[in-house]
Amino acid sequence: MVNSRKELVNWFNDLGIEIDRIEDLGKGNAICELISQIHHTFPLNFIRKPSNEYEYLKNMKIIQAFLIANKIELYFPVEKLIKCKLQDNLEVAQKLYKYYVKMSYGKSKVTEEDKMSKSISECLITNKPKESPKKPLSSSFSLDREACRKEIIENLTKEKNKMQDEEKKRIEDLEEENKKLKETINEKDLEICKFKAIMGELGSVKEILKAMEANRDFYFKKLVEIEKYLEMNKEICEDAKTEIFEILYKKNE
Repeated sequence: MVNSRKELVNWFNDLGIEIDRIEDLGKGNAICELISQIHHTFPLNFIRKPSNEYEYLKNMKIIQAFLIANKIELYFPVEKLIKCKLQDNLEVAQKLYKYYVKMSYGKSKVTEEDKMSKSISECLITNKPKESPKKPLSSSFSLDREACRKEIIENLTKEKNKMQDEEKKRIEDLEEENKKLKETINEKDLEICKFKAIMGELGSVKEILKAMEANRDFYFKKLVEIEKYLEMNKEICEDAKTEIFEILYKKNE
């Protein structure tokens, strides 16, 4: 029984399916090759060596379409597999190994039973009159195989069209988001321009206030000097001083 990831990697390589590690199963092409060895009607010509997660998903969709069309009960957690994580792909590798062994055992068992049945039949009909040969079934088998292949191709085409539609919708959504983002950026730029204008006006107001404060300080000093002069000059009569002070401190009406 093969269980470890090293044994499973060696098993795949022995079958002619080259993988370096179990995580490579998430790309889908190795699984496709294995299924094509079990089921020869698998459309392996649709499979390409993938280079990104979108192509991994495409390979997995082809596998799913084939399994559904042939009513094969073999489940793959696609969304997890394409992330190429060890645990998820290891579980699938063990499942594939069991399925391969089961199918291989079933085929060999059927072959042995057919041989035994043929031998017994030959012994029983030795003295029996010969019957006219039956019509070969190769043509009907070919028709069934062709119908199966046609159904698989139709399913794959539908899946391909569906994926293209999804990709187109995704591109349209991204373009719409990009448009909204540009509009938001333009609005922000306008707000920034307004903010800069306000800051410029604020700077002008600050300069005006600074000049006014300088003028205030200048005239206040003059006022103090006049007061000192009046107080120190004894020659000026008190009535004149009083009138001058009233003029200096007169409030605006």
